[in-house]
Amino acid sequence: MKRIISICLVVVFVLGFVACGGEKEGSLLSDDPSSLMFQLDGAIYTLPLSLLELETNDWEVYDPDSYFADEVLEPGEIDVWELRNGDQNIAITFANLSEEILLMSESHITGFAVLAEWHSAEVVLPGNITIGSTYEDMMEVYGDMLRHIWEFENSTRFSFHTDTHFFVIIVDIETNLVVYLGMDYHRSQSR
Repeated sequence: MKRIISICLVVVFVLGFVACGGEKEGSLLSDDPSSLMFQLDGAIYTLPLSLLELETNDWEVYDPDSYFADEVLEPGEIDVWELRNGDQNIAITFANLSEEILLMSESHITGFAVLAEWHSAEVVLPGNITIGSTYEDMMEVYGDMLRHIWEFENSTRFSFHTDTHFFVIIVDIETNLVVYLGMDYHRSQSR
């Protein structure tokens, strides 16, 4: 009898875990940069994902002009919107990965960006890289995937690629700290 109860509890736990998008408790962010995982405000997500997965954890599209509900995307088209959750905000990329015209809300979220001076969302990339991480920490995790470096007056932009997605990370030259995180799923992988 105890064994049956234990099995039932495990099944309930697994089904509950699978049914919920963006798990806040019990989930671990992978250290593998090719996992397509990221952490946003304590919840773990995997790209591409649906808007509903973020809405489950109280994120909503910031749309003061009530334009979003009617916005459509052609096949292969992308658009960037801001999401908010209380005082936190983040830029996200919607992409139509299908062959049909879709409402923006039916399209996939394929990427995000957080710039320290504009966005306040708490984002963690695989390898525990976040706003405020050091250049050395970033290179230790992503150095093998480095594709491009652009040097600017006050910052350096790094582009890292896997087979499925890429990261853009900007480091402030003066402080040697990460000030921008971006991750995007390669839309060509889905077509």
